[in-house]
Amino acid sequence: RVVSGFCSTGPGILWVGYGGGGFDKIDLHSDRITHFRSKSNDPNSLSNNDVTSMYTSGDGIIWISTMNGGLNQYDPVTGKFISYNINTNRPYSVRSNWIQQVLETRGGLFLIGTNSGLDLFDKKHARFHPFIPELKDGEPVIPENIPVNALYEDSKGRIWISGWLY
Repeated sequence: RVVSGFCSTGPGILWVGYGGGGFDKIDLHSDRITHFRSKSNDPNSLSNNDVTSMYTSGDGIIWISTMNGGLNQYDPVTGKFISYNINTNRPYSVRSNWIQQVLETRGGLFLIGTNSGLDLFDKKHARFHPFIPELKDGEPVIPENIPVNALYEDSKGRIWISGWLY
């Protein structure tokens, strides 16, 4: 299997995502592995097995990005999943089901890098808002719908965005 991402929820616990294989929780103390996969008739399961990245937010929630299943929120305490997918009938849905990256900034922004641009996620109200780039000389600093495949916050609080231009 191809490893697509790692994250941790504390000492001795490692979460590993796989392209096409869902994700695993590995307890490094007991060597116990718990597998998580999509189950078509189970709304409390992973939405898609093609995991592109994993992220642990400050509140201990695991965020699982998928290639065509949107964004998954997994609470390791309750064992519950919430899936966020594009919905053209819902004005505040994520803009793409292909999620590349998640980043929670020190300033409290929750950024979602999708294959169709960058979204800001309001976790309190479960709403996604398109990132509208600043204008410089009348032009956007970055295109609004650029595929975002990596996000990083540096030591000075600057957000670095990697995308595909075509």
